[in-house]
Amino acid sequence: MTSNDTSRTQSTILVVDDHPANSKLATEVLRNAGYAVLQASDATTALEVLSKELPALILMDIALPGVDGLELTRQLKAAERTRAIPIVALTASVMRGDEAKARAAGCDGYLPKPIDTRRLPAQVAEFLERHAQAPQCILVVEDEPSSRKLLRVTLEAEGFRVHEARDGVEALGVLDREAVDAIISDILLPNMDGYRLCHEVRRSAKHGDLPFIVYTNTYTQPEDERAALELGADRFLLKPASADTIVKALRETMRAAPAGTKRAAAAADEVGLMKLYSERLIAKLEQRNQELTRRASELEASEARYRDLFDHAHDMIQSVTPEGRYLFVNPAWLAALGYTEADLSTLRVFDILHPDTHAHCSALFQRVLAGEDVGIVEAAFVASGGRRIDVEGHVSAKFEGGRPIHTRGIFRDVTERRRMQGALQELNADLERRVVARTAELQDTVQDLEAFTSSVSHDLHAPLRAIGGFAKLALEDAGAELNASARDDLQRIVKNTRRMETLVNGLLAFARLGRQELKKQPVDMQALALAAVEMQHALEPGRRVAVRIEKLPRVLGDPAVLCEVWANLIANAFKYTRPTPEPVVEIRARAEDGDTTFIVADNGVGFDMQQSARLFGAFERLHSGEEFEGSGLGLAIVRRIVERHGGRIWAESGVGEGARFSFTLPSPRTHTSAP
Repeated sequence: MTSNDTSRTQSTILVVDDHPANSKLATEVLRNAGYAVLQASDATTALEVLSKELPALILMDIALPGVDGLELTRQLKAAERTRAIPIVALTASVMRGDEAKARAAGCDGYLPKPIDTRRLPAQVAEFLERHAQAPQCILVVEDEPSSRKLLRVTLEAEGFRVHEARDGVEALGVLDREAVDAIISDILLPNMDGYRLCHEVRRSAKHGDLPFIVYTNTYTQPEDERAALELGADRFLLKPASADTIVKALRETMRAAPAGTKRAAAAADEVGLMKLYSERLIAKLEQRNQELTRRASELEASEARYRDLFDHAHDMIQSVTPEGRYLFVNPAWLAALGYTEADLSTLRVFDILHPDTHAHCSALFQRVLAGEDVGIVEAAFVASGGRRIDVEGHVSAKFEGGRPIHTRGIFRDVTERRRMQGALQELNADLERRVVARTAELQDTVQDLEAFTSSVSHDLHAPLRAIGGFAKLALEDAGAELNASARDDLQRIVKNTRRMETLVNGLLAFARLGRQELKKQPVDMQALALAAVEMQHALEPGRRVAVRIEKLPRVLGDPAVLCEVWANLIANAFKYTRPTPEPVVEIRARAEDGDTTFIVADNGVGFDMQQSARLFGAFERLHSGEEFEGSGLGLAIVRRIVERHGGRIWAESGVGEGARFSFTLPSPRTHTSAP
């Protein structure tokens, strides 16, 4: 051996722990017990130590900085040079499953922290002794593959070698070929069960004293345990047991002296043992028979429920082979399509597909067989008499071993619904055509009316000016020579021509609103309202009207016409508060469902709400011209402007209680200021 060679010292222990106090305590205890101790505080230091010297045992803290103890264990067990070193996990964690994680990583043992200093030397000695011995071999007899594998992994993690058998006959064959130190066996096995195997082992001169542990989840009664022990079993464990429980039972039975006297006596009483074995077997068979009877009864009841549902379902249900032949259908399917059970023997699914959907449905069928979820299927079937039946439903396939076994489909007859949908679509199309035609007629009529109104209004301007002008000249030139009655008549002519001019101007404005294109943009309603109030104050300089305006938000609209809304509403508020000693006008707004509602309220004369339907009509007036001047078009213009903006307007009032006009307009969605 050269100086570069490393040797494994049987009495050297490597303590890997990042906590100085814990490492120091373990080191002192082990050194006092006569062991040589190496120390490492993390994975890197541990690997450096191991590169120079191989210890007989490693005490490994799980919670290390950087690479933790479990990962370091995996690395050491993967390396050829360090694989054989036993590793005992140390942890202060109280989390369940830490031991299983440690063993899965490759740890050979597990010690909780804080370390029991009185027991540590003995525990280390036990680990070293166990590791120094040749691995003991356990025969696992279990017919269930996953349980057999779990036992193998558990035992190999504890340093045991493992042989496997699937039943008692196979287990006896293993015993003839291999050296075995103990047996752990299930009871319920094919060919030869665990009871019989235990009895045969105890009868064997060669294997009669082998430790035998029964491990079962089927035979769980006290009588079952008594029978196992009388047949010669050393321990009786119920599944699932922890790894510690299984390993502890194995070690204790293997350390115990062979119970030769007891087993010999048990073997001698062959008749009694076989009677006991038979009793337990019969009892278990009766129990299983009762269970099977109960399950069969439950299955029969369940089958009856599903059959009742299948037979009375209104939807069509079918099952079809991958080749397209019918396995079964329900009565609703037969009733809807008019076929008989006898027809199904020669009928294939492709035979009833309507030509309109044959290619589409055939392709869908292949996609279903490939495992695809095709969603809702729309198809058309051909009934026995040739009648077309429109259906919709869902189709899926059942697979075994990756291959489609059959398909299952549920369909609903939608023929009548499709007919009604078609009729409804035709009605809607006809209605739409009629609406378009009627709308065009109405648009032509409105355009004609607007053109007529505009023409008449323009044609009336010249004669009205002439009449008013001549009447005014007559008053100025010959007023002194006329009598009082003549002068009064001329004054009436001048006054009424002015009213007619106001009316004509209103008609022109009303007509223009129908043709004028709106140029919508964010509008500063505060500025428009203030401008209208200032204009009204200028028109009535002698009046004192208290106007209260709250902060008004911006809206989306055409400012060129929205100013007319404010002008008309504020003019009305000023006009109808003239009889009020202390007139007040309030202007405010509130946001509602993406729109803004504006309110103009006054404490004027008000109006009768029973007459409110006339309020926004053209030429409609709720007060006489002698009381309040006006053309009767102002509110009609306001309503048209608001409605063209996608809003609405309404009024609330009472006679002598003032009036409140409210209108809505859309709020701007993107712009925050006017350009």
